[in-house]
Amino acid sequence: MKRIIIYRLYDSAYGEQGNAKTLSVLLREDNTLSYIYYGGWQDDGMGFCLTNMQLSKSFPISISRFKNSNELHEEIKSVLATGLGANKISTYEILNELKQTKPTTIKVKAMYYYSDDAETIKVYDEEAMREEFESQLNQLINN
Repeated sequence: MKRIIIYRLYDSAYGEQGNAKTLSVLLREDNTLSYIYYGGWQDDGMGFCLTNMQLSKSFPISISRFKNSNELHEEIKSVLATGLGANKISTYEILNELKQTKPTTIKVKAMYYYSDDAETIKVYDEEAMREEFESQLNQLINN
């Protein structure tokens, strides 16, 4: 996972620095988003459930409709504005650009040939499957 944006939040009832919380937005390998919400403005705070924010909108799950990290930030900012309490943005940082990742799984269909003239005994064609795998691997590396 790659951290995309980090938000330092506060509860306006306690002033500009009051009841500090952090929301981290992470990009998973399958192009979905994950959120970590914890106390304080450091990585070692106590974890909280996102439902504690009492949001009336949901955070985005997929990155498919966002062209860049700024668009994602604007959406998250609008979602945070629908909640109660400690979700006012004190500061935020865009740490990485939003880029869709390519799948890294290579799938090769089973290939076989018949070992007899009556075509009743199937034998896996390991050489053909290896060649197909190597071809897909080269495409993945070169693109």
